[in-house]
Amino acid sequence: MRLIDTKEMALSKSKGQLFPKVIDVLESLHRNYEALAICANGEPEYAGTIIDSQGIRYFFDAVRCRANELDNKPAMVAEIIGNLGLTEGVVTGDRREDVEAAKRTRSGQWVLAMARKMN
Repeated sequence: MRLIDTKEMALSKSKGQLFPKVIDVLESLHRNYEALAICANGEPEYAGTIIDSQGIRYFFDAVRCRANELDNKPAMVAEIIGNLGLTEGVVTGDRREDVEAAKRTRSGQWVLAMARKMN
């Protein structure tokens, strides 16, 4: 997996691009909500490379990545909410663990399940 991550990080810098209108959506969310965060399953180096190569880090008040195998999405989302001093949040994701994180942190009233488009 490490080799795949390394190659993907290199490609993200030269060929990576966001879907159309992502910047518009992030600008709107950033303007209209108290805080935005990323909670990623990837390692910090991987997530940071993707976020930085796309120039979107400034939209986010927190970026939390899996530090070890014991980290789990529900605990990480709860940590973000607590660190940002929030009482609720909205979780978007494309995995079962994202839905579980939303439910466990009472962000489940607004769960968006998103499918990835693979070309």
